[in-house]
Amino acid sequence: MKKNSLVKYIGGQDKVSKKFWPLNPEEIYTIKELCEANFTTKSGKEWRKAVKLAEMKEIAFDRTMFVEVKAPVEVDLKDVYNDTHYFILNNLN
Repeated sequence: MKKNSLVKYIGGQDKVSKKFWPLNPEEIYTIKELCEANFTTKSGKEWRKAVKLAEMKEIAFDRTMFVEVKAPVEVDLKDVYNDTHYFILNNLN
């Protein structure tokens, strides 16, 4: 998952967040930001990878509750350039 990816909710929302920020399994959401958040689990508080959705900016959701439907269309040319550059350098040696 990356920023601006389209994701679908697959389940796992707790009662509190479901009451104030209900997620719909039929709707497609856009990832605004990737982050880490402190979630309350059965074993206590735990830091996990999370996402903030463009549609619900106030809260972070656990990444495991979503599946990526479509990756962002933007291509980071910096990665392509770096891979090509190092490939050429390896051939010179």
